[in-house]
Amino acid sequence: MTSLFFIGKINKKIEEIAKEKGYDNVYFIKEIFSVDNKAFEDSKEYNSCLINIENLENFRKAIDKCQSRFKFIFVLGSDNIINRVALENRKVFGLISPEFNRKFDYVHYKNSGLNQILAKIAKSENKMLIEDLGFLKSELSKKIKSQIMGRILQNYMLARKYKFDFTIIFIARNPKEIMKSKDIQEFYSGLMIEIK
Repeated sequence: MTSLFFIGKINKKIEEIAKEKGYDNVYFIKEIFSVDNKAFEDSKEYNSCLINIENLENFRKAIDKCQSRFKFIFVLGSDNIINRVALENRKVFGLISPEFNRKFDYVHYKNSGLNQILAKIAKSENKMLIEDLGFLKSELSKKIKSQIMGRILQNYMLARKYKFDFTIIFIARNPKEIMKSKDIQEFYSGLMIEIK
């Protein structure tokens, strides 16, 4: 089953485009950056949310507020504590790009936002790990792109070892950014061949 992740309100035109491009369903995502009531005003116009909050207390409050407003709760990767809380929380459906905003790697392994402990939690809690490859379209240097890709590959190896869901996507913010599902699957297949 292939899913489109779209930052924006529920929209029949986007649903039609998604079907034409081979997607089975669409997550219409509202980004949540704070726990202010204003952040939740039009929540009925979305079926999912993406929490991007680094303060742990506010992060937990946001999950509680989102539970009654959205069908699916996703969390954008942050530090190891936020990633762990997201994976342990039964209200959270999936963790997106756990390596997000990592500045450096360690000597013996990549700073990918996941480790063996978090991988075991992801497996036991039946969480989905979603990797957004949108950074490939950005103007980042080749060096930074290759570092991020290395972290994603490490996360894939952990997902394969501990047998939990691993999905590659390109999050779309407008209709022009919606790629064909088939193209993403081919990219994913090519990536897996490179790893093997």
